[in-house]
Amino acid sequence: MKYLPIVRYALMAMSALTMILFIVMGEQVVDLMLFWAYILFGMTLLTVVAMLLVGLIRNPRGTFRSLLPLMLIALVQGICTPLSSAAPVANPAGGWFIDPFALRLSDIYLYSAYIMLAAAIIVVIWGEVRNSFK
Repeated sequence: MKYLPIVRYALMAMSALTMILFIVMGEQVVDLMLFWAYILFGMTLLTVVAMLLVGLIRNPRGTFRSLLPLMLIALVQGICTPLSSAAPVANPAGGWFIDPFALRLSDIYLYSAYIMLAAAIIVVIWGEVRNSFK
């Protein structure tokens, strides 16, 4: 597992480079940023599925505990899907975003990110409070 820090630093460096390019070049690199975001999302999804399978193989009796993250993700998506909207949105160029699939998908991703951010903050606070009483 010595390669893990190298991969982590490489991903952080590439993300920082992408952000610097956006700051310097502006909207010309938006496609690059979106492409990089898709790559990171795909890597995250593959990692979650791979770790789920590793957990199932290593401990078949702990199937429920291994499937819990997948069930939580499905629950969050199930909550966010009915909240999403396909209403047209004005864009900065004076036009409208009208693709209902893209509008719903972006709403689902945004609501999912909000829920997961709130959950992460709650877990961090809960962990600190719990550790302070030990």
